[in-house]
Amino acid sequence: MSSAIGADGVWFTGDDTVFICTELKVISPTISRYITYSNFTGTAADYYEYQFDATGRVIKRTYFNGKGPDTTWFTGDDLKAKDSDNVAILNATWSDNNNCTSIGYDTDGVTITQQFTVKRDTAASTITYKKFQSDGTTQVSANVFDYTNNRIVAYSTSMSVIIIYATNTLNSSKEEVTSTLYGGAGVDNNWFTDDDQILLYIESTYDPGGYPTGLSAYTDKTKTNRTGYITITH
Repeated sequence: MSSAIGADGVWFTGDDTVFICTELKVISPTISRYITYSNFTGTAADYYEYQFDATGRVIKRTYFNGKGPDTTWFTGDDLKAKDSDNVAILNATWSDNNNCTSIGYDTDGVTITQQFTVKRDTAASTITYKKFQSDGTTQVSANVFDYTNNRIVAYSTSMSVIIIYATNTLNSSKEEVTSTLYGGAGVDNNWFTDDDQILLYIESTYDPGGYPTGLSAYTDKTKTNRTGYITITH
């Protein structure tokens, strides 16, 4: 991903500033790693390891941010750590109707730091989050995937208090081509109206086979101010 235009003042050229490079690597039918590199030379910075059940659903996710005593990445002594969500190890349990309960743990795999549940029906899916703070308090929030209105809404502790929401558009192949993140109710002080404040507008591209090839991020739908882009190779 490039975060700055570079000395030539033109996007998509060799001097664009690279600020992150990632790779999704399939290790086996039930294990994948999402790796973040510090540069294009293959120097790993950290990674998530995902384990899947026979139907492809995630049942465990572990975050690593260090090589461990053997000073080699992707070996059994890599260092577990808590990520930005305060979770090192996440275990998920699924029901027959794809509802899910996930519990996040510290690096010891015992101390619970987060729990979330997913409940689905034909109109919407609701994810409820509980974060267990070090001071003994619990922070609660929720995300609602509204299928009727094609948007995702993030709520704070009260389901009447909206934090942000996102909408998207799809092409004929059901691939997401645009997504818009809104962070304010606008001058009319009403959410879900035309003057809602846009935080980020993203356009995505795909090759003829339907594989993603990249995306560009802008400050609004006029696309006059690009904030970054991602190029994806297969």
